[in-house]
Amino acid sequence: MNIEILERKENPLLDREEITFELHYDGESTPARLAVQSKLAALLNADAERTIIRKIEGKFGRQVSTGHAYIYPSVEIRDKVEAAHIIKRNTAGGDDE
Repeated sequence: MNIEILERKENPLLDREEITFELHYDGESTPARLAVQSKLAALLNADAERTIIRKIEGKFGRQVSTGHAYIYPSVEIRDKVEAAHIIKRNTAGGDDE
């Protein structure tokens, strides 16, 4: 799995960094959300716990997906801004969509 950062911008209103990325996974199935989260966090030198994968959209017939992620400066700010179901989806006990 390879991740290519397409756009990276600061959102001072919500106190987060917003990332748009492209995910390449030749010969594999679509990677799990937690695997993408940990790899993206490592790529951007961020803590995986503060990294939220908001969306991963596959492209039909191709092994490429685009996604959106947010990186928060602290877990407390993440918990204030993000909905509970999104946080659950991005933790080890959450749903993997």
